[in-house]
Amino acid sequence: MTSDRFGNVGKAYNFDGGLNTNIHVTLNQPIQGTKTFSVWVKLPVDFINPYSQLITADNTRFDYLSFLGNEPSYISSNIVGYFYDGKAYQMSLNRLNNMIWHNIVVIHNFQSLQSIVYVDGVLNSAGTSSNYQTNLSLSDFTFGSNYPGANIPGSNATVYGDLDDIAIYNRALTQTEITQLYTSTIIPTTPEDTTSNVGIGTTNPKRKLHINDVMRLEPRNTAPINPAKGDIYFDGVLNKLRVYDGTVWQNCW
Repeated sequence: MTSDRFGNVGKAYNFDGGLNTNIHVTLNQPIQGTKTFSVWVKLPVDFINPYSQLITADNTRFDYLSFLGNEPSYISSNIVGYFYDGKAYQMSLNRLNNMIWHNIVVIHNFQSLQSIVYVDGVLNSAGTSSNYQTNLSLSDFTFGSNYPGANIPGSNATVYGDLDDIAIYNRALTQTEITQLYTSTIIPTTPEDTTSNVGIGTTNPKRKLHINDVMRLEPRNTAPINPAKGDIYFDGVLNKLRVYDGTVWQNCW
């Protein structure tokens, strides 16, 4: 975790380019047809992984929001783009690897076969292709992964940088909503998802939060104020994991 664009510590995701530094989510309701991807990114100038996937639909080569890093074979590198089955794509017109937070919104309009890229609330590029016509039902996504099948010597092609406020919508956002996402004044109205599972280090999360590795609770020397039943923390003085039972803090051993 890292600081978000407002300077709040531990509120954004940091990816170091490692093979296992990605996040998997399963949507409760699959999306199909027209959709919108939105993500805030802060990418380093020396971005080394050319095929990094910001958002990827799992188990398919369809629907992925990618960042093309320093790849000499590209006419324009260090840009972001929406790819569809490796046949159709729409790229941003400007480079984004400048260590500044940028909001990227991509709309894939299934009805018009159009893909539209917005950068920082402003229309950046748009195009149409008949290759956008395959209509898949998508429910499993990975953030910060590598391009499926990429074989790049010295690099596993995963994301190297920071991501925040990742969102997937089952419709095309309006210009007003996209502007609001960038200015952070109003979040587009969408039903709260209370049933989807989130996985870290696993592609098949079985619980609300499923971590396939070690989770660390930073020790603290005092109990949290205003606790609620079910709160948990690690006490650095007692060296014990503690849970609030609704009345008092209980040691777990």
